[in-house]
Amino acid sequence: MGVAITFSSGICRLPGLASLLGVDEVRGSPWPFAMAVAPDDVVVGWGNKVNTQRARRFATRHELPYLRLEDGFLRSVGLGVSGAPPYSLVVDDIGVYYDASRPSRLEHLLNGQALQALRVGNPVPAGPDALDDPALLERARHCMAQIVTARLSKYNSSLERPLPPCDRPRILVVDQTAGDQSIAGGLAGPDTFVHMLAVARREHPDAEILIKTHPDVRSGRKHGHFGVDETDEGTQLLTEDINPIHLLEQV
Repeated sequence: MGVAITFSSGICRLPGLASLLGVDEVRGSPWPFAMAVAPDDVVVGWGNKVNTQRARRFATRHELPYLRLEDGFLRSVGLGVSGAPPYSLVVDDIGVYYDASRPSRLEHLLNGQALQALRVGNPVPAGPDALDDPALLERARHCMAQIVTARLSKYNSSLERPLPPCDRPRILVVDQTAGDQSIAGGLAGPDTFVHMLAVARREHPDAEILIKTHPDVRSGRKHGHFGVDETDEGTQLLTEDINPIHLLEQV
């Protein structure tokens, strides 16, 4: 079945990865670039991180498929930065879903483009009419309803917390960790967050503005774009651990 070659020690530690990728093993450090390769091997890296350049060059040089991995949309119970293992992964041989500068396998599938099937995971319907299948659409509606009912999100250890009573409308501004790949991938930058808060204040002068910090910031592992300097009588920093679906229902 071949080998998945990686330059990342973190990827080597992912439980069940060989089974997910349909390979005999995941092989990496200390010297992956010195490995002999076989035609059915693949090379894997994490998203668009700068440290994947060696892996991508290795794949090109040996004419092997390169697969980008990312956290699945329903990732885990606890935080990844705290060591919680992922229950799902995105595997993409074309791009990454958060990168607006280039297409991804997910984007092609949603546009109805026929693609050669990956050898990993479950087969996905492809072609211009595949996503119009009534049974598939009904399954999608059911899954979305179940996600909301079960309060599922990327991380799933947060509690439902009612916000204090307020006699004004509430506007939610959502922060992201500084330097996250999705910011540059979304063709944004640090100034985008400054602009977002300014627009929220300008368009809703009579509202209470809530700035939700990222869970990784609350854990002390990373930094965000907003802090106490942005708070005032109409703007609050929401650092509490709160279920995001329950929070959305209150704003």
